[in-house]
Amino acid sequence: MAEPDAPPPEIAVLDEFGEKLRMFHALRTSDEAAANRVLSELGGRGNTERDIIDQLAAPTPIRQLDRFDEAQRLVVHAIEVLRRNGWRGPRLPRNLGPLNPIAKWLVQLFARLIVQNHITRLVDNLRNLYSRREAWAVPGSEELRQLRRARIHAQRIAPDFKGRALGLPSFLLGGAIISSGLGALRAGASAVKSNRALVVTVTVALLVLLLAVAWCVLRGAAVARNRIHLTTEQPMRALYEVIGYAGRPPKDDAFKFALIALIGMALAWVVIPVGVILVVT
Repeated sequence: MAEPDAPPPEIAVLDEFGEKLRMFHALRTSDEAAANRVLSELGGRGNTERDIIDQLAAPTPIRQLDRFDEAQRLVVHAIEVLRRNGWRGPRLPRNLGPLNPIAKWLVQLFARLIVQNHITRLVDNLRNLYSRREAWAVPGSEELRQLRRARIHAQRIAPDFKGRALGLPSFLLGGAIISSGLGALRAGASAVKSNRALVVTVTVALLVLLLAVAWCVLRGAAVARNRIHLTTEQPMRALYEVIGYAGRPPKDDAFKFALIALIGMALAWVVIPVGVILVVT
């Protein structure tokens, strides 16, 4: 009886690599020493390499298929709620007096910027994740069916959830108005230089203005961070756990905005007084 033909080299490599991945996945929790040996055979030695092999060894594109639909619906619901309420009605100190409407508008402006950018990032992330998992799902499988449906839904809702972060009228950003504003500032600066008292007054006013804007940025970042935590943070973590081996959900930019505001406040307290001293002395 004739011996069966040996598999082509590329097929043998595919079988060997796939078998090692299956062995590592099976041993990673039951026999750590054996799993480390398989990891070494695959060329991995550190924690990051172990994570890479662990993700490569994932047997299916969805870890908990029976919970995927529930987790997906919860995330979309949470994004909808965040889109509606993410920057609405921020709490402000009561002692702002007549400045309250302006402060409220600015705080909502920065909160909206952070929230809307985060929603756009979440929707894009979900759509891309579903597309990638759909690409390596087994043809005809239930995983493929659910991922395809989720990806189609993500594509459909993307235009609705993606909006202008600031919502400002477009004419405010026109080049003519910007050029006129810069011209006025240059003219004002030339007039102020000849009067030291006016230099001090304008500098103090500018310092107060910058600190006020920085305070609004900090407040807006805090509002956005709190609303994101209340709505989408836990559902996104749950969805990533259900899908499995997908890393961490995207983070919002609230901390970055807060850090920029704090740096701006520090610079305002240092740079502007130094500038005044150099001008008046």
